[in-house]
Amino acid sequence: MFRFALFLLIGVSCAHATSIVVKLDKQNIVIAADTLGIDATGGVHQDQCKIVVAGRTAFAATGIASFTPSLSSPLPAMSSWDAKSEATTAYAANTNDLGGAANEWLTKAEQYFTRLPPADQRRARSLTGGDPDNVLVGGVFVGWSPSGTPELIMEYVRYEKPYSGRVQHLVQILPIRDLPYTTNAVTQRLFETDLTLMRATAAKWKNQAKGFPESERTWRWLEFLIRQTSEYAKVGTTVDVLELRQHGQPVWLQNLTCK
Repeated sequence: MFRFALFLLIGVSCAHATSIVVKLDKQNIVIAADTLGIDATGGVHQDQCKIVVAGRTAFAATGIASFTPSLSSPLPAMSSWDAKSEATTAYAANTNDLGGAANEWLTKAEQYFTRLPPADQRRARSLTGGDPDNVLVGGVFVGWSPSGTPELIMEYVRYEKPYSGRVQHLVQILPIRDLPYTTNAVTQRLFETDLTLMRATAAKWKNQAKGFPESERTWRWLEFLIRQTSEYAKVGTTVDVLELRQHGQPVWLQNLTCK
C-alpha cells in the first residue's frame, strides 16, 4: 500500500465534515465527536454515534462509516463495510495493544476499498463530499499503554488519485500536548492555525466558560469547539463526549446518541 502526507499535521478534512476532538492528559483522555449523519437518501440527521468503547480504549470514525456494495458487486452479499464494527473486532483481537488494533483496522479498510469493483469505487469516491484529499475513511484510536501513557493514533485511507483504485494511507501517532487534536481542519483553525478565528473563538469561549463548573471546562471546551465548527462547516451541533481514565473504566461525560 502507499503512504501519503498531504494533510496538515493535525487537522484532516474528511468526508461528511465530521469533527472529532481529542485531549490527552497524563491522567485522562477525553474524546468528543459530533453526531451528524447523512443517510442513503442524502437526508441529514443528528443521531449518529461515532464513538465506540472497547474495554479501556475507544474508537471514533470519520468519513464513510458504513458502505454496502451494489447488487452487481462480486463481493458476498453481506460484505458491507462498518468502520465501528471492524474497530471492535480489531480491539478484541489485540487486547492491550492499541497499535496492533489500529494496524489491523487499517489493513481491513485498505483491503475493503481496494477490492470494490470500479462502479462501487466510484460510488465510494462520490461520498467523500468533494474532499480535495479524497479521504474515504478515518479512524481515531485512543487508550492507555501498559506503562500508563496515553495513546492516540489517527489513520486515514484514500484512493491514490481521483480515478485510481489503489489506496494510500496516513498514520499519525500523537503525543501529549497542551492543545487538543482534531480530525477536522476547520475545527483546528479555531484553536491553532487561524489567528483571527482563534482570537474570536477564545473570546467567545471565555464568556461561555463562566457558565460551567471548573470540573467540566475541559470537556465543555471540546464540545464548544465542535459546535463552533458548525458555523463554518457541515458538522453536527450535538456532541457525544467520553472520558478514558488512567485508572478505572471509561465514563460518558455526555451521551446523546451512543445508547
